[in-house]
Amino acid sequence: MNVPPSVRPRDCLQSFGAAHKLPPDLKRVATNDSSKHPNRVAMTSRAEENSAVRVEDLGRSGAVGDAPQLGAVDVNLSWTTSADAKHRLILTGLAVLLGVSYGLSYGASNQLYYLLPALKHLHPELLQRDWVVSSSHNYHPAYGWLSFWIMKLDAGGALMAILSVATVVSGVFLSVRLVRTLSERSWFLSAVLIVALCMATRTAGPGGTSVYTGIFQPSSLGVVGFLAAAVAWARGRPWHVGWCLAFAGVFHANYLVLSLAAFGCASLVYGAVRASRPGHGPLREWGASTLGCVGPPLLALAWLFPLIWATAQSPLAAEANRLYQDVRGPHHYDVARFWPTFVPWMAWQALGMGSLWDRRKQWGEPAERLLALLVVMAALVASCVFFSTVWRVRSINHLFAWRIAPIGALLAQVAFLTSGSAGPRWQARSRIGFALQLAGATALGLNAHFNRGMVPFALFCGCCALWEGRYWAEVRGVRHVRRVVHGLALGLFALAFVPNALRIPERSNLMGEPAPGLGALCGWVQANTDLNSVFLIPPDLAEFRFWCRRAVVIDWKADPLVPEDFLEWVRRMEAVTGRSPLSGPQDMEGYASLDADRLRRLQEAYGADYVVTRTEQAGSLGVPSVFHSSHFEVFPAKSGDLAALPAR
Repeated sequence: MNVPPSVRPRDCLQSFGAAHKLPPDLKRVATNDSSKHPNRVAMTSRAEENSAVRVEDLGRSGAVGDAPQLGAVDVNLSWTTSADAKHRLILTGLAVLLGVSYGLSYGASNQLYYLLPALKHLHPELLQRDWVVSSSHNYHPAYGWLSFWIMKLDAGGALMAILSVATVVSGVFLSVRLVRTLSERSWFLSAVLIVALCMATRTAGPGGTSVYTGIFQPSSLGVVGFLAAAVAWARGRPWHVGWCLAFAGVFHANYLVLSLAAFGCASLVYGAVRASRPGHGPLREWGASTLGCVGPPLLALAWLFPLIWATAQSPLAAEANRLYQDVRGPHHYDVARFWPTFVPWMAWQALGMGSLWDRRKQWGEPAERLLALLVVMAALVASCVFFSTVWRVRSINHLFAWRIAPIGALLAQVAFLTSGSAGPRWQARSRIGFALQLAGATALGLNAHFNRGMVPFALFCGCCALWEGRYWAEVRGVRHVRRVVHGLALGLFALAFVPNALRIPERSNLMGEPAPGLGALCGWVQANTDLNSVFLIPPDLAEFRFWCRRAVVIDWKADPLVPEDFLEWVRRMEAVTGRSPLSGPQDMEGYASLDADRLRRLQEAYGADYVVTRTEQAGSLGVPSVFHSSHFEVFPAKSGDLAALPAR
């Protein structure tokens, strides 16, 4: 059958249906996976939508054969056409650029603590007198094992940086998979807009959370597992959900607890709604689905239970929680400090829920499942915010539930952008959908006005303008509308990428020093000091232990989780800074007041062999240094000259 250029693909599809008089039982067409999962059946409108796109691809590639073979070709066509391959190649490039924009880093931020067990196993002769390494509990054992093999394969850190980019690429393609689960129509446009939004907003959420980061750490694997579980949930595969959550939970206990609550409750809510409808399966099917979602992560919970139990049941847990939330991590737990960051999160939740509500009949089960998950995740985050502000319960606040808030925002963005790209134009289809989307748009506008959050609002307006322009161009018969729209979407990505590309060198410690002046300091330390030396360092110089390979008394970054360990960390910080009680990060400035008297006491208590100070502070000790640079000076802690100094 030859398709004239003037014939539209949808006309071709309708002619095929009229000629062969499809029986009524074929009007509910199975999706791509229906042969494996017969319970996943899409509505007629969604089948027509997907088939129209695929026939169009066939027409472009000249692969249209006999009409009766259309159903067989339809199964894998979306992954075999040349246009689809080009789109996937472009998306791979965009995803890599997104990952690289976070910087290529190794031995930075949280890795300075998380990589210590692996470093100790690789080099047992190092850090033998370091309290954090030798005495505190490692609360990421699976990541410690994985990072050991990574560092053994590549000691320079390039592999670790590549894996960081790989987790971002994985997250992007999981988002695209979710798009295609909801709708195949204009999926490439939706995907490009999602990556552009991630590039512009940096996927930032409340309390210093984000979906993607610039380092390969336990939360990176937790995010990938959570997103994979969300895709499996939308596709109706509960056991796949469970194993993805188990993967996330093994590497990060916080994701384990939160995902158990989110997906377990979502399964119960969705099952209850489904069971209330006439003609649906028995309750045992509902129970089997819930078991699939929570069974595997419960196995992971059993493995991590001893550490979780030791943390929760310690008699010092209440005091440790108070100090951790109020002193060590107020930027994570004190909602009053960052409540404006919840506004864009609420806006995207409303936009995503409104879009799913409008499309639930057209998209069928995947939309209903994703809507249930978004509602449960939003309720979980909102309830923990309530227990953090109105009625403060520290044990609940310690769950850090808004860790999953940026993931919920990303899922909502997927739903909203897929809905807008799949339809002729962005518009609400029901009163509830209109109310939710209006509330979301208003919240983004208010955030732009009061919180200077112009980027999300500008991208929202840009997407709406893009969809509206496409609609009117198609109405007026403008040629090559799809190519123009795709080009404009790629232009949005480019606008978001350029300012981030300029910051890649400063975000990447593999392209420079991990900290200014650290290279010269570590070079002298490794050449002139014993492996078992202990250094007293400025608490904010967290890079010293990892890069200089010497034990330290304490630093601000390496805070243990077990209450007994954490309280010892607090005592050491108070001793080093001279500030008691410790009140927050600002107390690190107290190290600058270090004098001979406090140094004597610290040396006697912790056996320090050397003292590192910043150059502008060096005069407070009044003795000659053994190392001097424009950034740091090093003094012997046991010097006879120092011991003879009077107390100050």
